[in-house]
Amino acid sequence: MGSVRVLIACAVALVIACALLLAGGLRPFLGAPTPEQRVMSIAADLRCPVCSGESVATSDASEAVQMRAQIARELQAGEDRPQILRGFVREYGTWILYRPPGRGVLGLLWSVPVVAAAGVAAGLVRYLRTRAVRPSSAEARGAAPAVAGVAEAEPLRRRLARFL
Repeated sequence: MGSVRVLIACAVALVIACALLLAGGLRPFLGAPTPEQRVMSIAADLRCPVCSGESVATSDASEAVQMRAQIARELQAGEDRPQILRGFVREYGTWILYRPPGRGVLGLLWSVPVVAAAGVAAGLVRYLRTRAVRPSSAEARGAAPAVAGVAEAEPLRRRLARFL
C-alpha cells in the first residue's frame, strides 16, 4: 500500500511540474527575459502568413522578419503581449494565432486531452486500490493467509550462506 502512495505522489508531482512548465509558472525563477526573448516568445504565438505550418519566430520569410521587427517596436513603445497579439488579430484575423483561443468548439478540443488524462489517472488509482486490498483465493475461502515470500526466500538464504 505504501508503494502505491509513493507512485501516486510521483505521478501527481510530475503532472504539477508539467503544468507549471506549460503555464510558464517557472518563469520567475529563470530570470527576466531579454528583449529578443520577449520578441521571439510573442512571435512563436503567431502563424507566418506566407509559410505553411511555421510560426513567425521560426520563419525566415520577409513577412515574418517584418512582423518580428513590428513586435520589437511595439514592445519598445510600451505595449504588452496581449495588446500586440490583439493588434495582429485585428489586422489578420484569428487564424494568425498559432494557438487560437479556447472558445466554443476549440475550447472543447483543448479540454478533451486534459479530461482524458484525468480519467486515466483516476482509473489507474482505482485499479491499484482494488489490487492492493483484494484478498487471495485461500483467504476468501476462510483458510489461513499464506505468508508471502517465506517459501521462496529459503533457497535464496541458502545460496547467500554459501557466499558468506
